[in-house]
Amino acid sequence: DVINYTNNNQLFIQRALSPAKITSIKIVEDTKRAQIYLKPDEVSLAIGKGGLNIKLASQLTGYEIDVYREPGGEDEEDVNLEEFSDEIEAQRAAGMEIISGDDLLTLGGMLLAKFDFQALLVTRGEEGMSLFEKGRKIDHTHFPAQAKEVYDVTGAGDTVIGVLALALAAQANLKEATSLANHAAGIVVGKVGTSTVSREELISVL
Repeated sequence: DVINYTNNNQLFIQRALSPAKITSIKIVEDTKRAQIYLKPDEVSLAIGKGGLNIKLASQLTGYEIDVYREPGGEDEEDVNLEEFSDEIEAQRAAGMEIISGDDLLTLGGMLLAKFDFQALLVTRGEEGMSLFEKGRKIDHTHFPAQAKEVYDVTGAGDTVIGVLALALAAQANLKEATSLANHAAGIVVGKVGTSTVSREELISVL
């Protein structure tokens, strides 16, 4: 995409986040932050897949961009990018952007080598999870998301960590533990609020 530069910082931010339609922008120059307000159905356009759009817009404009839903609707909450945070952090740790499937494989290999990990699990929101294991070559296993309906992603990451650790402690291998954790996350995001998953619920989806 080509973004026309302008000295008008508000307009530049608006162009950088296109095609999302921004309702209003508040810039705080002292901290180089920009608060943008959008209608709820425009939020995902501004953030982009895996948080890529908003990250690139921040890099381009030089402002840390905070996203807010436009006041006036029901149950309004700030958008803190929590559901995209894992993928964004993985990109930051590797110092690269995930644009394609090949980029994801490269990122996994880079992080395994950079931090001398034996294995790496990247949670990817609606895309599921990617498990990378070190061997003669990098073994990548994709676990598609299991959620049938998503109501609340709060606590999903904690569920993944908890179930993964429990399964590994019970002598499951990494692929088995990741599969269980993935199914558990698919259950809790289908509930409203911070929720837990029971043994019976997990068994029922296996």
